[in-house]
Amino acid sequence: MAGTIQIYNQYAHHTDAFLVGDLEALRDLRDAVDRAIEEGSAAAPGFVSDGEGYCIFVLQNPAMEEDEKKWLKLRAPYSADYLQDCVGYDGDDPSKLMTTERYKELYEKLWKSEPSES
Repeated sequence: MAGTIQIYNQYAHHTDAFLVGDLEALRDLRDAVDRAIEEGSAAAPGFVSDGEGYCIFVLQNPAMEEDEKKWLKLRAPYSADYLQDCVGYDGDDPSKLMTTERYKELYEKLWKSEPSES
């Protein structure tokens, strides 16, 4: 079973984001980041404290200096309702950074794999 990890996104500009997880979940996320550095994308399992499971997809994007347009096409990561009319709020979902086939591959690999031993 995967660990517990909760992601709290930015509410608005200049507010902080938090990633809170137990040791197992943080290690799974670290491993996914390492794989995304090598392969371009990866996934880690996670559970919220209410027991609901989900996938954390880690996607590599080119540096802002290399491809600013690719970054600006993405939806802004803020949750405040008042930002709906701001530029970037209605951009692309980050899932568009990977193919449907890669999404399915990562998802199936993640939930069909054997539990990790810590």
